[in-house]
Amino acid sequence: MPEINNFKSLLKKVVDSKLSLSQKVDAEWDKIKGLGGDRHIAKKIIYLYNSKDTLPIFKTEDLEYFVEKLKLDKDREALKIFNKPYNDLSRGQKYEILNNLLLNFKSQIQEFKNWDNLTFSKFLYTI
Repeated sequence: MPEINNFKSLLKKVVDSKLSLSQKVDAEWDKIKGLGGDRHIAKKIIYLYNSKDTLPIFKTEDLEYFVEKLKLDKDREALKIFNKPYNDLSRGQKYEILNNLLLNFKSQIQEFKNWDNLTFSKFLYTI
């Protein structure tokens, strides 16, 4: 029964508009068996409720690959947002930085502006 209560608490955090993306990812997901690690399931749940503010890419390594491929500066962004080097960030902070960089890139390219985040994500896997 405690896992159900933990899960309800986590779902409340997912829909809380006052919490940042990093706070949602860094919440106590590891209290529930199987939801720790890179938090793929947690990120999927977060995406369902925040699909306009996140990409449906849940593997941190994939996001890092796309950011590097597009020559976006995750280190500068980490210092700017969290005042820490990228490698010192939490899992959720990395996820927030990477999502923000890619979504900002998407918003600056005319051809991508009308794409939803799912279509843009599919495109990223082709580069």
